[in-house]
Amino acid sequence: MSNKAKLRFNAIDLVIIILVVGCIAGLALRYQLINVIHSESESNGANVSFYLSNIRSTSENYFNEGDTFYLANEDIELGTLLSGFRFEPAAQYNMRSDGKYVKTTAANGRSDMFGTLKADGRFADSGEFLLSGTKYIAAGSELAVYSNNVEVTVIITEVAPIA
Repeated sequence: MSNKAKLRFNAIDLVIIILVVGCIAGLALRYQLINVIHSESESNGANVSFYLSNIRSTSENYFNEGDTFYLANEDIELGTLLSGFRFEPAAQYNMRSDGKYVKTTAANGRSDMFGTLKADGRFADSGEFLLSGTKYIAAGSELAVYSNNVEVTVIITEVAPIA
């Protein structure tokens, strides 16, 4: 007598095969989806304009075209300083006798700076800019930043896509 086991194909085998094929298909779709998301999240970056108020006039020497600035608390690269930044005498607001404020310039050697950084990141579908894909910044944000030469707090005035 021969004790040979017969190989039979039954419903449990079919379920196992379907599950294995489903797992393989799921993995393929997952990695394809990651590639699609990754390619859509490629960014051209943004020009981030900022305002820096009331710094010493001697500090103007610490800002140079091409300087890289980082967020002070998070060590995330904010961007590279573009040419065209400018310094103006610091704005000062004085109250007149009628109670209204008048804008004048400070005569004490203080300056305001206006500049633009080229930042890497992407714009979300809702229009927000995500710096390095993780940190949300927008006009009105006040950020502590630093470069190799200086540490300051800037106010973001505009975030515009690079054309």
